[in-house]
Amino acid sequence: MSSLFARLALPRASSLILASRPVAARALCSAASIAQARLPAAAAPAAARAASPFSSMMLRAPVTSAAHTQARTPVAFASTSAPAASHGKESSHWKFERVVAIGLLVAIPTAAVYPHIAVDMALALLLPIHGHFGLHQLITDYVHPKPAIFLANNALRILTLATAASLIYFNLSDVGITHAVKALWSL
Repeated sequence: MSSLFARLALPRASSLILASRPVAARALCSAASIAQARLPAAAAPAAARAASPFSSMMLRAPVTSAAHTQARTPVAFASTSAPAASHGKESSHWKFERVVAIGLLVAIPTAAVYPHIAVDMALALLLPIHGHFGLHQLITDYVHPKPAIFLANNALRILTLATAASLIYFNLSDVGITHAVKALWSL
């Protein structure tokens, strides 16, 4: 393994070091030439493949079909911008997700600096909604049979409403989210 490292890494390293440290570079170049002299030219690629613990995965072409590669959008042209305005529902949903995310970006630091019941109520509504959006996307991506999608979406709605109701109840009848988190951090 050390000869493989010397053969693969030292020539590159020696060219980088050559300009800054001539004495060390000469020593590195001589070590690389000694390591290369130990391996026969024909055995070098075979020795490199045999020395790697991932040799079964190396030098294989990816398995793709033509239809699969043609249907993809190149990464350079991928976008995370809002959907076109003509789609109505999708565009407003995207905007609402961003409003909730920005609301959380404002509410969480505000709760740390200025704990108040209004901030706790905002967190009690924004946190479950934000979690709902994330879990809904997970259901959309990974749950496929139609009855399972229906059940998962309804269970998510019930979970979101129960979480929001529980947090509101906690804010009204106990110390509130902000003071509870501060108490947990002080332990």
